[in-house]
Amino acid sequence: KSLGTIIHLDVPLNIILKRIEGNPERGIAIAPGQTMEDIFAEREKLYQQWSDICCKNSTMSVEECVDWILNALPSIQIDTNDESSPASEG
Repeated sequence: KSLGTIIHLDVPLNIILKRIEGNPERGIAIAPGQTMEDIFAEREKLYQQWSDICCKNSTMSVEECVDWILNALPSIQIDTNDESSPASEG
């Protein structure tokens, strides 16, 4: 937390599974015998414990999620004219 704000993008397991299914190239670190349900339960606890902000985004588009996060972090100043700024990419 000393490096910055931790944001938990809270998405239900069924949506995560659909996203993974739609992108078979994506790698998932999984131990032998471990299921996606196991990983989800394990990581969800950690995300809830350590996050500063939780964005429940099961129905949000990427743009809506970004807007929600930017509104939740009013102290962050982003110069959209600065080409090195993440907000200027896209």
